[in-house]
Amino acid sequence: MSSKLDEVPRQDAKNRRFRGLILSGRAGIGKTTSLMEMVGPDEKFVRIPMASRTAEDFGVYPVPDKQSVKGLDGQERDVWTIAQPLIEAQIVPLLKENIGNGYGVLLLDDVTLADPRLQSGLLELVQFGRIGDFEIGENVLVAMTGNGIEDGCSAVEWNKALLGRSMLINYEPDFEAWIDYPCNRELDPSVIGFLKENQGFFAPGAGDTKYADENGKVPSPRDHTALGTELSVKHGGVRNFKPGFLWKSPAQLAESMSGKQFGTAFNSFIQLLMKYPTSEELMEDPTRWDRLSLEEKNNVGCVFAVAHSLRTNFVRYTNKLDEKFAGKPKELDKAREDLVKNVLHATASMAKGRREMAAYIFRHIVAELQVKNEGKNDKNRDNCVTKLSAWVYRLDGKQDDHIDSLKLDEVFESIRAMGNI
Repeated sequence: MSSKLDEVPRQDAKNRRFRGLILSGRAGIGKTTSLMEMVGPDEKFVRIPMASRTAEDFGVYPVPDKQSVKGLDGQERDVWTIAQPLIEAQIVPLLKENIGNGYGVLLLDDVTLADPRLQSGLLELVQFGRIGDFEIGENVLVAMTGNGIEDGCSAVEWNKALLGRSMLINYEPDFEAWIDYPCNRELDPSVIGFLKENQGFFAPGAGDTKYADENGKVPSPRDHTALGTELSVKHGGVRNFKPGFLWKSPAQLAESMSGKQFGTAFNSFIQLLMKYPTSEELMEDPTRWDRLSLEEKNNVGCVFAVAHSLRTNFVRYTNKLDEKFAGKPKELDKAREDLVKNVLHATASMAKGRREMAAYIFRHIVAELQVKNEGKNDKNRDNCVTKLSAWVYRLDGKQDDHIDSLKLDEVFESIRAMGNI
């Protein structure tokens, strides 16, 4: 049985527990999310917030426990002992008797915001997997996150003994990795495009006055996830924003989450984005892209926003087709063929001379379709990948000069080289 967690070194030849793993970095940049990405679908993940905790309110606590004991004379007598039940009941699935040799992660979040004495107590947990009288499984990784004083937090330093038993990663935000986090699948493309063009706003430091407003508020990846999800899920996209009592515009919503500097810049961006066709409009009529000026076609953020929408909506459309043509295999096959051709034409219009744009779109599409087809037989599989491949390698008489201009065979080989096919 293998796991991504096996990448973490073990303590030593005798003690086969994982070394502790510390992720240090400013708040909201994705430390917790990146740890969750290491956990497989059949593995356990438990998160315990540590901010403001004291050494006394973590782990176990002593309580009187009355037990009935039979003496040598055969008589039952009540005996009082001191039991040590777990304070953190959610740790129970990770205990050795429950998880066995299975893998899991125990995340202690924001350790540097807790009582500094607590770190000394964590050493026993990291080194030997023990909390009082309890023991967690050997393949359970004890991970900790924390901030530094330089991150604008009232944080304490890491305990040197704890550092000696742990791996320390000074975590830096990664925009490209952040886009593909599962929690970001529903983000509105306007947020993605804005950050692509204005990456300084992605995760500025706490003291970066260029991106902080007068209240000291600086944006973080956590804020971007919240904004993108709010615009997409609640409003159906930035174009369909519904003014309410608190926020009259997307810019006001953005400002409340990420600060005034961010809100002002985001407002300018979405005003420009409104001039572009949506991915739906582009799939219906790819020539709409040709009506944009050269300057508009070269705007990285807006182009990226449309491309992101195109790749996301393609997968949504395949699911809608499955529902619409359930039990009608011929109609479904024809609809899928039309969908594939439309997305190819739309991409060809957008990606003229920019092969990386086509790779960005199809890398996601192929990966999502592979996930969709896992465990399905040939009859129930979504054959859009097969239809894409026919156009890529000009099979079954597939020939279209507009699509051929993409040089999709080279695009797909680059995707294959990155391990996405």
